[in-house]
Amino acid sequence: MTLWEMIRTEARGENRALVTTASLAGAANALGIAQVNEAAAASDPSAKVRYLVTIVACVALFAVCSRRTYHRTTELIEQGLKKIKLRVIDKVERADLQGVERVGTSEIYDRITENLSVVSDSAGMIAVLLESVCILVCASLYILVLSPPAF
Repeated sequence: MTLWEMIRTEARGENRALVTTASLAGAANALGIAQVNEAAAASDPSAKVRYLVTIVACVALFAVCSRRTYHRTTELIEQGLKKIKLRVIDKVERADLQGVERVGTSEIYDRITENLSVVSDSAGMIAVLLESVCILVCASLYILVLSPPAF
């Protein structure tokens, strides 16, 4: 089972919501950049205030969506890891006592803890990767709008 498969099975009905939240974070980031560019080119002081409000709203939307994506992805991975741990422990409990003694319980626990902690540590990176892809897509679309040859 790969990490992506685990996220898909744990998320079940939340896949679309998770991708939507990450996409909103990416769009808010790209829109914030676009608003900064527009504000820098604006000469009317009242327009700069509107841009400031829009930029603040984009930053707030990005922060909320980014945080939600990060926490929900982390929760999903931790739920999956908990199920894996329970399955392994159940198998160890049902295993032949001589086999367990030959390997050693400390070795079994070390392997479970070591391997699953590596996966657990990568949960945040998965959320950041998802958001980064969305930001890249939105920023690319913005560049396409500004200058198709530069795209």
